[in-house]
This record gives sequence, C-alpha cells and structure tokens, in this order.
Amino acid sequence: EMAIILFTIYMLFTLAEIVVLYLLGVPIFDAVTHSLTTLSTGGFSTHSESIGFFKEPIIEFVIAIFAIIGGTNFAIHYYLLKGKLKVDVEFKLYLTILGIATLMVTLLNLRIFDLYDAFRYSFFQVTSIMTTTGFTTYDFDEWNDNIKYILLILMLIGGCSCSTSGGLKVGRIYILVKYAIMQIFKSAEPKSVRVIKYGDTPLKKDIVDNVIAFFILYIT
Repeated sequence: EMAIILFTIYMLFTLAEIVVLYLLGVPIFDAVTHSLTTLSTGGFSTHSESIGFFKEPIIEFVIAIFAIIGGTNFAIHYYLLKGKLKVDVEFKLYLTILGIATLMVTLLNLRIFDLYDAFRYSFFQVTSIMTTTGFTTYDFDEWNDNIKYILLILMLIGGCSCSTSGGLKVGRIYILVKYAIMQIFKSAEPKSVRVIKYGDTPLKKDIVDNVIAFFILYIT
C-alpha cells in the first residue's frame, strides 16, 4: 500500500513538472526527458550544455525546485497528500544548508557576476549538487576553489533520508554532529549520562552505531 502511494506521489510530481516545463516553452520531448531525471535526481540531459541549453532563468528555477522536491523525504510528501504538514528536523536542516550554501556561493560569485546572475547560477548549482541531481547551467570549473570546496561538501551531504538523492543524507549528518558534540561534553564530564535525540526523539545506541559505521564505510 505504501509503495503504491509513493509511486503515485512520484508520478504526480513528474507529470506536474512535464506540464510546467511544456507551458514554459520547452519542447515536449525535452520536458519529458528532463522531468524523468529531475525527480529521480539522476541529472541526465539530452543536451551537452545540460540545463544551460535553454538559457531561461524560469526554466532553471522550476527544475531546481523539483530537484529540491526529489531530495526531500517522501514521507513529507505523503503527509501533505493526506492534508497534514509534518516537517521534521532533517527537512529544516536540509533547507537551512541549501539557503546558507546559496548565500555563500552567491557572495563569492559576485567577483565575476552581477547580483542577479550570481544568485541565479549559485542557487541552481548548489541545489543540483546537494540533491546529487548533477544538472548544470554554467561551467563551475571557472569558479574559485572556495566554491568548489563548498560544492564538494554539499555533494557528500546529499539530500534527505527516504528521498531519491544520494550522499550521506542530512539526517545522518545531523546525528553525527550531535554525537561529536556529546563526546566533547563527555570528555569534560566523564560521569555524565547523555542521550542523542533526533528532534525530540531519543535514539537507541544501535541506530547511532549504524550511522557511524555507514559514515566510515562511505568515506573509505
């Protein structure tokens, strides 16, 4: 039953993107092929210039938004379909990281672009990299090394758990950071008893151990 629901949500978003892109003037073949690889965060394009081929900011924005949707936990989409808005700590952190990274890359890109183009290219590339979609609108190899470091970190983080994106996932990063902070406090107060919480939910030791093991294997 859940598989059918998730498949339905996936198809609805894909069809919605096809319709929006087509209405914006994208040929039906390109609208279909790019929509199929946006929600899946696969990033395959029918053009060697990727999304930069269209040279339309509104098309770039629409694709970026649907990539963000693809990188979101599908449980959130499920609750929205049920008429409930259930936003967890991972989704909030996901949007926060996207926002901060976009701001940082935009500021660094002001050396070569005006404010509008700096935001336009930065927002799309940050979104595309963090959701591991991989579309491009500009050759970011021309950008400075600081931006490349940011994009590399975003690629490692990835999107939310239970999404189509790759990477370590924001939820695991959240747990890892909280674990590191807990260890710092425990070194100062060895006898203290501390529990890692995911939002308001205490996590069992097995879950934390699995996250740490996954992180080590992923980095290796």
